[in-house]
Amino acid sequence: MIIAKHLSIALLFLLSLQTVLADNTIDVFLTHGMKITGIDEAQNKGLSISYHYLDGVEQIEQRMSKKATQKLKQEIKNIVDQVGLKKLSTMTDFERNQLLLKHMKSVGVDLEQIRHSLVTPQDRDDINQALQVLVYANEQGITKAMLPALIFRGHLLKNTDDVTKAFTKEDVTHE
Repeated sequence: MIIAKHLSIALLFLLSLQTVLADNTIDVFLTHGMKITGIDEAQNKGLSISYHYLDGVEQIEQRMSKKATQKLKQEIKNIVDQVGLKKLSTMTDFERNQLLLKHMKSVGVDLEQIRHSLVTPQDRDDINQALQVLVYANEQGITKAMLPALIFRGHLLKNTDDVTKAFTKEDVTHE
């Protein structure tokens, strides 16, 4: 009975601590390359900043595309030599990809092995995290047209790159 009482008190304490911590966090929604100001001022007031990048999937796609291009450099060169840049430039991405796959199959390249070597467990984790950010932004009603956007204590500020606009002296009481 006494243990259950102490456990419930501890649970209430943890829940209130989580609320206090959430109350002192500014969620910043942006894309890579966007600049945010006022970080030091917010941190000096005892606030923390949580960054959510809405272009995470695109960043991962670019990184993986570079990896694939590097890995398949010789096969791509062979296709350019066989077909020519002029003809390749008139083809759609789908047609070029089909041509690459056909070429790789004809020279006996194991596509499954290449796929496994290109997509690492870290890539999968990064993609999962990027998708979670998109879901969270969607739940908050945030679109890319609103970026950078801030959420602080339930208030949304759209197209705001200065986190100090999320709070005033009266908003923050942190000793």
